Amino acid sequence: MMVAMSRTLLQLLTTAVLITAAMTVHSCVQGPIYEDIYSVAGITAPTQVRIGLSPFLSVPSARITIDSSFRATSPDGGRFLFDGTKLVNEEIAPFPEGITIGRANRIYEKSVRITPYLGGSILVGDRRFRGSLVIHASEMKISLVNEVDMEEYLAGVIAKEMSLSESPDALKAQIVAARSYALHEVRSRPILRPTAIFDLYDDQRSQVYGGICGDNALATRLVRETRGEIVAFNNNVLKTYYSSTCGGHTEPAAEILDPGTRDIVPLSGRPCGKCSGSKYFAWEAVLTKRELIEKLFPDRKDIKDISSIRVTKTAKGGHALKIAIGLPGAKEIEVDANEGFRHKINRNAAGANKVLRSTLFTVVPSGSSYRFAGKGFGHAVGMCQTGAYQLAREGVPYDYILLYYYPGASVIKLY
Repeated sequence: MMVAMSRTLLQLLTTAVLITAAMTVHSCVQGPIYEDIYSVAGITAPTQVRIGLSPFLSVPSARITIDSSFRATSPDGGRFLFDGTKLVNEEIAPFPEGITIGRANRIYEKSVRITPYLGGSILVGDRRFRGSLVIHASEMKISLVNEVDMEEYLAGVIAKEMSLSESPDALKAQIVAARSYALHEVRSRPILRPTAIFDLYDDQRSQVYGGICGDNALATRLVRETRGEIVAFNNNVLKTYYSSTCGGHTEPAAEILDPGTRDIVPLSGRPCGKCSGSKYFAWEAVLTKRELIEKLFPDRKDIKDISSIRVTKTAKGGHALKIAIGLPGAKEIEVDANEGFRHKINRNAAGANKVLRSTLFTVVPSGSSYRFAGKGFGHAVGMCQTGAYQLAREGVPYDYILLYYYPGASVIKLY
């Protein structure tokens, strides 16, 4: 009897532990913005940011130039490997036991950090970077990650995300939003993406980052003037999404970008009314049925026609969430408006050349084609960059621009 009771008690305790663990994981997935990892408490200095250099992720080799002597260490910087001299267009490549850096340095390590001395920089491809370059080798390929101080990182973001000829208040709003977004991703990576080797991409998957962008004295000054400032909500770092042109109304992050997460006030969407002057505010695209089939169903040789395309679900600002595609002799196929439709159509089209600039559109059949009449550019969540330009022109300070697009949040200084 005692053995049976002990087994029963053990089973109950095991079940309780499993339920608790499941609830914890569910909580992290469903509502990470409220978790302790995003608390602003204890943040008193700039963090280091790890940026994956997208042209050099999982490649056979790369070439770099270092304009000063440098130190090679373990990835965490704790173990010294060797000191090196300047490198000029030297190749980095993996070998079965490690990594070669130029002709003279053969390292029996799978990861290594290179840090220039005396304020030197590292040229990778056509971009120059401050901070360190971390090289990871795996399966005879390498991935390059730039690790840099948050404030230096931001100077390389603002020069790519905004026009430096615009009002300083618009640029400062962008800098603070970019700092908040980056800090949110840095804090979440060890918990939500523990196997990831970097915090952010250097492209539109995160924030566009160019490293040292020409004469960026203005960018550096504006970053310094907003040093340590972020957007917070309920004492947590807010994931401050932003896009080029919202088309008249920003949208809820919980519907557009983070399905299943909590819909919070600062990211729930609001009327904009400030981006109508953008060249992307209204646009049109015409795609033939053949083009649509090739992009939407590249592996389906049996599909010869599309009988209809219609928006079946929208967010409160009008951006499509779901799109139904009619195929002859079959039921409609419903797809996600972004991942299953817009992104597939835009594949291999870069920047402003994207065919469908947003999911805020109406679609009308026209013979063997479909005509898309749309508004805006981007996902329309959070700050509208074109709207921020206009607000700044009207004399609105940068912190009020941020509160306009993230209502209910606050701008605070951490360091």
